[in-house]
Amino acid sequence: MARTFLTGFLLGWSVAWPPGPINAEAIRRGLTRGFWAAYLVVIGGCAGDATWAVLASLAADRLRGPRVQLYLGVLSVVLLIFLALIFFRGAWRECRHQAHSIARSRSGSSFLVGLTLALTSPWSIAFWIAVVGQTQGFTRSFATSLLFVAAVVVGAATWGLFLSTTAGRLGKRLQSPWWGIATQFLTGLLMLAFAIRTAMRLRVA
Repeated sequence: MARTFLTGFLLGWSVAWPPGPINAEAIRRGLTRGFWAAYLVVIGGCAGDATWAVLASLAADRLRGPRVQLYLGVLSVVLLIFLALIFFRGAWRECRHQAHSIARSRSGSSFLVGLTLALTSPWSIAFWIAVVGQTQGFTRSFATSLLFVAAVVVGAATWGLFLSTTAGRLGKRLQSPWWGIATQFLTGLLMLAFAIRTAMRLRVA
């Protein structure tokens, strides 16, 4: 059991640290709003991943369908473009010294953003189908499979804890309006880049 948990934990850590929409948004919120705003994005993403893990366990065959992948891929592209536009607008408003609604977003919205990004990612589905298939290949015990999936989520949440703490501490040292403008603009560019990458992957698939 300990080996199963350690394997899942390391897998969750390794798949969580590469650049992606959730990490980008967590960094932005950590730099401008502090630790909890960033970590709630990560927790929302973990909740979305846990949801896909359960669905993959119950209906893996249906989730493999190309239509499901296509619909979620299109939804993910639309969401990423929408977020990019929000961040660009927020940066523009701060430049003009208008309302800072984006930078002052509530903690609840942080969780919802992370949850939505995870639920609309077609790559999350593919990942969890692969993970569930791997555990089913090694053992028929549902409890062991559940432990492995939980360990993956814990590993991702642990990485998020490190990322959010780092971003929050760095943000305290960079108390400047121009820093908030820069983080929103750069995050908008990243979201747009992720949208283009997702669209290209869907086209190839």
